[in-house]
Amino acid sequence: MGKEKMNIGQAAEFLGVCRATLNNLHKTGKLIPETIYKTKTKCYSVSKLEDFLRRDKFTTTLAADYLGATLALLNDLELSGELVPNIQDKIGLRLYNLKDLDRIIKKYKMKEFFGEDKMTVVQTAEFLEVTKKALILWKKKGMLEPIIDPNTKLRYYEFTDVRDFIKNNKEELERERLIKVAANKATEIYKERVNLKIKKELRRIEKKELKKLRLKKLG
Repeated sequence: MGKEKMNIGQAAEFLGVCRATLNNLHKTGKLIPETIYKTKTKCYSVSKLEDFLRRDKFTTTLAADYLGATLALLNDLELSGELVPNIQDKIGLRLYNLKDLDRIIKKYKMKEFFGEDKMTVVQTAEFLEVTKKALILWKKKGMLEPIIDPNTKLRYYEFTDVRDFIKNNKEELERERLIKVAANKATEIYKERVNLKIKKELRRIEKKELKKLRLKKLG
């Protein structure tokens, strides 16, 4: 693959994340790969990856949600120096890089904080093939309650609870899965329309400039 294109493995290494994270970013519409028509291979342009690194930031609430942690734990990680945010001086907004958040997740996995019978919020959403918003909704309804570890304040789900939820709420689960699929599709369609508008506008500008050059030559 050329220098301007990267396959999934190369893109994951370039961003400093795992393949699962890259796949999750694709599902959520945050970073959609291109597909080579003949081979049906998924790839990413280097410029697109560089742009993603420049813009992909998480606010405090979103960072806590991504980690499956409480705001108190996020604050502890910041105070200990393990997670350093970028602070926007003008408005005092703290933003976290995806790379740093993934590093924290990997660190907890390396320490085997969660056993085989427990799953983080992100892992549970991926396992059930739903959005994290669905988990929040089910928590409010009392259908699937997470457990907060008293020491680390991390939220996690017992595998037995998740398994029982699947058995007893098949219709609800299927509905949320369809909502996720529809949301991803809507995001893709929206981005395609935006790209089409941009291309049309660029062609219009190009034609306008060419017309000016012709008139200049004639003059």
